[in-house]
Amino acid sequence: MSMPVAVVTASLAALLETSVLSELSIAGAKPDLVFVLAIVFAMVVGFDEAVALALVGGLLIDALTGRPLGATALAMLVVTGISALISRLARSPRSVTVGIATFVLSWPFQALLLAILGITAGIGMAPIPVQAFLVIAMMNSLMALAAAHVTQALYRRFGGVEGLEW
Repeated sequence: MSMPVAVVTASLAALLETSVLSELSIAGAKPDLVFVLAIVFAMVVGFDEAVALALVGGLLIDALTGRPLGATALAMLVVTGISALISRLARSPRSVTVGIATFVLSWPFQALLLAILGITAGIGMAPIPVQAFLVIAMMNSLMALAAAHVTQALYRRFGGVEGLEW
């Protein structure tokens, strides 16, 4: 896969997340498609593509939802870096590893995003029930399992773009 594929994927995922998935609410929680794809790309495809996806997707979500520009992108970039580190430790992560990492990283992503929004937009830190965080993490991890399976199949079929090895 290449950078243009990551940018197009981020654009489509951000549009889908802010339009269709924003109406899908389970127990008051909404899934984070761009976040899930950034983790999947970091663990399956590569760090460069994951950073491009997280940056473009985060900026588009901010622009489409009216959040301060860069808030979501910053939170996603931090979590994408952590997931890349996890993938290095796991060597060749399987779909289950990606799902577990997404479940675990959903918590710091949501907390970091709320903290950034609290600082930049003056949004008060309202207490969010643990059940809402749990539902978000479960939805994200289920989406990550499916996305990782599909991404691994596509990556095996089409392979990566040849590049310079440093």
